[in-house]
Amino acid sequence: MRHLVITIGCEYGAKGNAIGRKIAEDLNIKFYNRELVDEIIEEVGIPKEIMENCVIIGRSADYILKDSDKINLLRAFIYAPDDVRIHNIMESHNLTEKDAGILLLEKDKRYHKRHLALTGSNRGDRHNRNILIDSSYLGTEGTADYIEELVRRKFGSGEE
Repeated sequence: MRHLVITIGCEYGAKGNAIGRKIAEDLNIKFYNRELVDEIIEEVGIPKEIMENCVIIGRSADYILKDSDKINLLRAFIYAPDDVRIHNIMESHNLTEKDAGILLLEKDKRYHKRHLALTGSNRGDRHNRNILIDSSYLGTEGTADYIEELVRRKFGSGEE
């Protein structure tokens, strides 16, 4: 039996976490965000359950899982224009536009550097993804719904 795993790479401020949470809730599958994945790796290693039905946000999971033939894998990357990302950061962190812009640049540099070191490719490289989508085009709910429909069309219930 093959399990469904959805990895979501995202630009900081593009609402990837909110989109991933909605997908996991709507499809009734587990959600692992960046912090939880770090905790699991640090405390106990990666358990077998992480390969069952779940949505994984960040940590280059798309690259790490790309060669697995034991799962149904959808690798998404969510991005948005910088002005939208800055606005989202201003709202979520209660920052000025200038400070949100500085934070955005800092996070982008750090995440790009880590991904490049791990994978040898850029974070949003289309060759490591099945779908790239601008979250500002359909909004958080619309983007999640779009990805959910893609999952249904490609994998049905998620298991063969």
